[in-house]
Amino acid sequence: MTTPPNLRDLLHDATVGVISIEWPTATVTIHLRLSNDATSSAKLVASAFSILEAPRKQPWGPSCSVNEASIARTTTGEQRLELQLQSGDTMLIEARSIEFIE
Repeated sequence: MTTPPNLRDLLHDATVGVISIEWPTATVTIHLRLSNDATSSAKLVASAFSILEAPRKQPWGPSCSVNEASIARTTTGEQRLELQLQSGDTMLIEARSIEFIE
């Protein structure tokens, strides 16, 4: 996993853009616009994913902005990324590796 120690701070108020899935390679890419600079973009790339949940029920109202982000290792050794959006939805990805690319 290549993620900065301040990932939570970097992603707060980031805007989620395109989410792409490459099924044959089990890769999920989340494109983001970082809040610290409207022209600054980044992406999260999850390789060999086993779980992807992306609900869009918007219990707090519409939003594409990240409220909180966390990443941890599961008991099986995979990386687990949770992105809570300001809409109240939480995206979840479990993958062999998750990389943050600016």
